[in-house]
Amino acid sequence: IKLETAKDPKEQDTKSLDETYYDLAIAYNDNALYDKAAEAFGEAFKISKQTDSNAAVGQAQAMDAAVNSHMEKANGFLLNSQYSDAIAELNTVLKYQPTNKQAQDFKADAEGKRDVEVAKHLAAGKSYAKKGKAVLAFGELNLAHKMDPDNVAVQTALNNLKGKTRDRAK
Repeated sequence: IKLETAKDPKEQDTKSLDETYYDLAIAYNDNALYDKAAEAFGEAFKISKQTDSNAAVGQAQAMDAAVNSHMEKANGFLLNSQYSDAIAELNTVLKYQPTNKQAQDFKADAEGKRDVEVAKHLAAGKSYAKKGKAVLAFGELNLAHKMDPDNVAVQTALNNLKGKTRDRAK
């Protein structure tokens, strides 16, 4: 009978951690959590000293599945005129594939359509503010802000309206 020599505990822990990440990645993938799967496969690949081709292949497949999933979600959001949500999904696609022409084009289109909607809400909000209808003005401006939180014109209009309503309240 031949006895096996004991493995270095560090080596065994590394292998165990590698397998844990790999198994976790498989579970994420099976549950359509492709972003998490890609990340876990990447960790398994790093830990395995970049020799485990299964982890590398798994990561590539999970990333492709993530791209497809985010593109589908973006398309659904675009069909429902939910431009901000579509842009967020397309940004995730571009994180994985920065040169994805379709995602770039869809994003540019969504940003253009979002900007038109934001401008409509901004104009309506300013109009209501001029008429002294602060509640309606806030409603329109908040819609615009929700669609494009970084829009300086919307922020300025909201701040101006808040200032005016504070002054009236005093």
